[in-house]
Amino acid sequence: TNTCRIKDVQARMIEATCPDHLCIHQPEIDERGGFIICLPNQVIIEGIPSQESQTDDDTVDAVVN
Repeated sequence: TNTCRIKDVQARMIEATCPDHLCIHQPEIDERGGFIICLPNQVIIEGIPSQESQTDDDTVDAVVN
């Protein structure tokens, strides 16, 4: 079981019955988009970017190895 709080245009996982609770420690998602994932409980929450937060700029924000 997972409990997600959606408040003030932000979503956050606040409770979970999974053994590691990694989903609770993931950052909030908002109108810019993002994911909250709980693999043991098979829960995926996706924030879809709003039109205002999307840009036509194709520059790279970050590269992670």
